[in-house]
Amino acid sequence: MPFETDKSNGFKFDASELLKTGVYPEAFDRRIPFWETVDGVQYTEFGMRRKAGRDEKHDFTAEGSGTDIRGLIATKEFNDKVAYVGDLNRIYSYRLSPASATAAIDTVGTGYNLINEATATGWDESVNFPEVRIALSGATISGGLCEVTTSTAHGLVAGSLVNIVGLTDSTGANVAGDNIVAVNDLGIFMSATKFKFSTLSTGTVTIAGSPPSASAYVEFTETQWLDTVAINAGPISFTYFQKTTWDEGVNEPDQWDFETYGSFVVGAKGSTQPVIKKNNVNFNLFHNDQISGVNITNPGTANYAVGDVLTQNGSPSAGSGSGLVATVTEVSSGKVTAIEVTNFGSGYTSTGAVLTMNVPGGSPTRSGAVTLTIQIPDIDYDSVQAFHKQGPHLLAFNYSKGATTFETSFSWCSADNLDAWVGSPTNTAGDLLIREANTPIKCVAQLGSSLAVYTENQMFLVSYIGLPNIFGYKVALENGVGAVSPNSVVSVGRKNYGLSRDGFFVTDGASTMLIGRQSGMNEYFRDNANIGALSKVYAFDNSKENEVVWGIPINSSSISQEIYYNYKTNQWGMRTSNITAYLSRGIFNESLSADSSGKFYYEGTSPALANPIVIAETKAHDLNNADKIKEITALRVGKDGSGSPTLSIGFTDTIDATPTYSDNFIVDDTFKSFPVRTAGRYIHIKVESNGANDDWELTNMVIQGRFEGER
Repeated sequence: MPFETDKSNGFKFDASELLKTGVYPEAFDRRIPFWETVDGVQYTEFGMRRKAGRDEKHDFTAEGSGTDIRGLIATKEFNDKVAYVGDLNRIYSYRLSPASATAAIDTVGTGYNLINEATATGWDESVNFPEVRIALSGATISGGLCEVTTSTAHGLVAGSLVNIVGLTDSTGANVAGDNIVAVNDLGIFMSATKFKFSTLSTGTVTIAGSPPSASAYVEFTETQWLDTVAINAGPISFTYFQKTTWDEGVNEPDQWDFETYGSFVVGAKGSTQPVIKKNNVNFNLFHNDQISGVNITNPGTANYAVGDVLTQNGSPSAGSGSGLVATVTEVSSGKVTAIEVTNFGSGYTSTGAVLTMNVPGGSPTRSGAVTLTIQIPDIDYDSVQAFHKQGPHLLAFNYSKGATTFETSFSWCSADNLDAWVGSPTNTAGDLLIREANTPIKCVAQLGSSLAVYTENQMFLVSYIGLPNIFGYKVALENGVGAVSPNSVVSVGRKNYGLSRDGFFVTDGASTMLIGRQSGMNEYFRDNANIGALSKVYAFDNSKENEVVWGIPINSSSISQEIYYNYKTNQWGMRTSNITAYLSRGIFNESLSADSSGKFYYEGTSPALANPIVIAETKAHDLNNADKIKEITALRVGKDGSGSPTLSIGFTDTIDATPTYSDNFIVDDTFKSFPVRTAGRYIHIKVESNGANDDWELTNMVIQGRFEGER
């Protein structure tokens, strides 16, 4: 560290190398090289710069979005570059070079209802609620057993205790005498509204009162309720809620995990059925009771026009199903060459079936019926956590079928056949259980020629092994390194950069390093991140800036901060942010991003920021001598780029005190010496910028002053 002194206690301190050391938010002050607090500052090989902003391309609130964007994917189709943007309820398309402005944006999927916030799971338990009452609508005695009929479902199990009130026999005596009685074994349950209990009374049992429900009821003193039950009968009307046990992180917020498969796009969304878009404009549910795609087998003969609406005429050539509707989007010589399915219908049972479509009216008259061949997949997953392609196969991870979950399993479709997921002697589909996994699969990322599969605290490598097994896996890491969300790990070269509950890490599949440990970033994350919202974490490789960026819910239930790591310089930065989804550049020349308000951006292409205020503050710096007072007399700062950041000098007498800033100046392009006069035991420097279009970088800093006496 260049530090020069003279005989008159003067000194010159070159802090240029310290400019680019990055932020250390939680480390002890003596270990912090320079920067302790930053917001919107980025560290490079050359210095410290204001991090680039983003260029807003569209606000999807006009299409109905007012919620977090939870996923992005891009592909080439329709002779254009297309981005698909998924929020909690819809999927939108954004075309780079549409034929018209109105064609740039489209809603291509609706009704998804992703989980927005973390919800706990309620486990059904037997409970005691003596005030639960349900009216009786009938009762008889036979063979010493009293059979009663309730006005609503009773929800009882064998051994439950009940109290019968208001029943009398033919003599007017109370049946059961308002005593608590036990429901007999399960075998004597008649239905959801009937049950029996033992009684010593004989004769015909009647209901006292008129109407009967006004006075006769069953009081449940111990019962098992499986659901919330609304009771509006008998002496009491109320809503009864089941007893619940809250379980951490069971129902987590959903994210879209999109994947391309050739020109097709599939999307996993966590808690509900996945989606697919083949050679069509719109997405449909990806399930064995839905159409996955449609091919034109007969384009008609003549006079068809763009905008013609085609509806199904009669039954399919095989199986059943009805309701498919399509709009003509392209024609050639009067024949239909492309369509948009606007309603996928229902009840279709036979893949390969041919649909004959009604010829629309109009003049000139259309001739020749259009016929369509439908595809129906055999995939029966009601939820999927993640999709990832590997060679000619698409793999699904952590899926469910009805009430049965396969949280530590993965499956794959047959080679080059996205509709075939049930293995047979004639295809290469299959599935495999990762037996060593002790928590559900969270995230999948490419790692070399294999797939890195992360649970909450483990990592496995899934690889193609060829016939007959197709895929296999091996345990890679069991040292607590895992993933917090479906998009929390990114692939950079032959390494993965990710975020686990312990903090930030990098791995090559054989070893792991917690990259956030030395800087204190891991501790900062653990102390400030909202654990219940970690499944919202989204990361991407900002390759243009040589950094991995994570959007994280810091002290919030929503994404509130970006934390970024430069994998060339090993330095950290951060800024306030509401960006909820990213996509590394590839199909598009720039990285894409979207935020919690439904806005869609080109990332890092503009200096403009929604909140242009940028700030960076150093630690309490003693200039290698904590005993003496330092008087700062001049600073020389080098700057490249546009904008005029303000630099302030402050001081404290203790290492943890709040600094007092007494001198400041605007940094220009002259590299001149700015005179200041600030004295204290510890020196602080603050850089601020509030210009919306600022694009500066500080490359050099020289501090001059003199030592005064000790205090």
